[in-house]
Amino acid sequence: MSAAIRVLEDQVIDQIAAGEVVERPASVVKELVENALDAGAGAVDVTLREGGAALIQVADDGIGMDPQDALMCVERHATSKIREVEDLTQVQSFGFRGEALPSIAAVSRFELLTRPRGEDAGTRVRMAGGTLIDVRQAAAAPGTVVTARDLFYGLPARRAFLRTTATEVGHCVQSVLRIALGRPEVAFTLRHGGRRLVDAPVGEAADRARALLGADARDLTPVAAQRDDLRLRGLVSPPGVHRAGGAGALFLYVNGRWVRDLVLRRAVYQAYRDLVPKGRAPLVVLQLWIPGEGVDVNVHPTKAEVRFTDPNRVAAFVAGALSDTVGRRAPPPHRVPVRPLEGSLPFAGVPAPEPRLPPLPPPASAPLVVPPRPPAPVVAEPVSGLDAELLGMVGTRYAVGRRAGLLWLVDAGRLARRVQAACAAAPGRRLLAPVVVRLAQEAAALAQAHQEQFAAHGLDVSLFSATEVAVRAVPPSLAGAAPEALLTVALQAIVAGTEVPSAWGEVLPVPAAAPDLLAVRTLLAEAAEYGVEVPSRTVDPAAALGA
Repeated sequence: MSAAIRVLEDQVIDQIAAGEVVERPASVVKELVENALDAGAGAVDVTLREGGAALIQVADDGIGMDPQDALMCVERHATSKIREVEDLTQVQSFGFRGEALPSIAAVSRFELLTRPRGEDAGTRVRMAGGTLIDVRQAAAAPGTVVTARDLFYGLPARRAFLRTTATEVGHCVQSVLRIALGRPEVAFTLRHGGRRLVDAPVGEAADRARALLGADARDLTPVAAQRDDLRLRGLVSPPGVHRAGGAGALFLYVNGRWVRDLVLRRAVYQAYRDLVPKGRAPLVVLQLWIPGEGVDVNVHPTKAEVRFTDPNRVAAFVAGALSDTVGRRAPPPHRVPVRPLEGSLPFAGVPAPEPRLPPLPPPASAPLVVPPRPPAPVVAEPVSGLDAELLGMVGTRYAVGRRAGLLWLVDAGRLARRVQAACAAAPGRRLLAPVVVRLAQEAAALAQAHQEQFAAHGLDVSLFSATEVAVRAVPPSLAGAAPEALLTVALQAIVAGTEVPSAWGEVLPVPAAAPDLLAVRTLLAEAAEYGVEVPSRTVDPAAALGA
């Protein structure tokens, strides 16, 4: 007998929407800063306390709102950005779904203070946990100030999954940096604990990149290209400048919006193929402009991903434009000038005769002795906080180092899985379609009984039938693992009385991607931050060789 179907209560709906939009303090910062830009702000100021968990405040000098709009903006699906279905294909603003402010208000102590330009007084709206507390007239500067205090105060499970203050601040800085790189005509600041961590005054794109990206951005080259209705503008690094991985190197924008897009990333790597080492990424800031009908920006709750109508056309255009620019910066091939022989002049149209080299002397009776080449020195890379040095890779999975005079063998593949599992946190990444897993009846009942515990780790499951469980979302850090494997291992952990993330880190197959030394160093740093045990062992070389 199935349970009766009913419409969810408003508070439950708000919590679900908040889970899609508000993952951590950086999510709130991103949404509020983008709202400020949509309001025509020329300056945006962000203030944080305790990594954003205690306070997130975003102030702007935009157009502000009258009392009616101030109340409407905290209602779900209330927006000034679209009116009809057709408007969805021509959206040029950052936000348009009308979910950011009500979602933030649902998980914090929320305050909105706003005043339109030209008005004498402003409006203050106060909410807590999504419930309206107070609306009144108040003194305010032109623009809008949004304050979110005590993030996730009513959701202890969500709040428990926030990382250290330094980690959350880093994510907030990254969110502002990504937006600021794409909008050099707007001033941005971010403060935390009295320190100004981002200071980006209005300026040229190249100056903004140098200010925010450091020394690597000194030699960025402008790129500009247009083909039919596609237009590309940005800055690209010469082949000798590159960084580890793409997170801090590839800043990609579509119609002014920062995106994580595989099509654009592959186009960049294609242009720099054979020009940067494997595992490294060039430093680029690229703005792609494409008509609204050529791209869908509504495929992700936070609009961080897009889908192109013709991805091959976009990739070919971007890769070609970058290849042309990078090729012009590459040093020309070295050519030795050939001169005609002394005393002769070549006739017009007849090439000069090539100089003849003297014949080689006959070989000597004694064999030629070539001194042996000394072995290349092993460059040891110190690992911060572990009193160890990395020496190299063995195959595609294991790293070798030196620690306390012993050989240190690290299972980098297993370490990657453990770190990914440690990062698993709510909310999960919703699957395009639920994956139904068939289980024994007892196991299905066990999954239903522990729904909340699984959800706290980003695994959203629900009972589909007496012997079937539907997996609807998975931890973002473990999105590459099979949903059925995530559920099975989680159930095994419940039966064994062990922590679910720990079981995922131990039992799930290791990631397919082969790490390099730079990736291993990053994994070791993340392991130290999250308290993950490094799968390794030490070997005494002398004992192993029987010396």
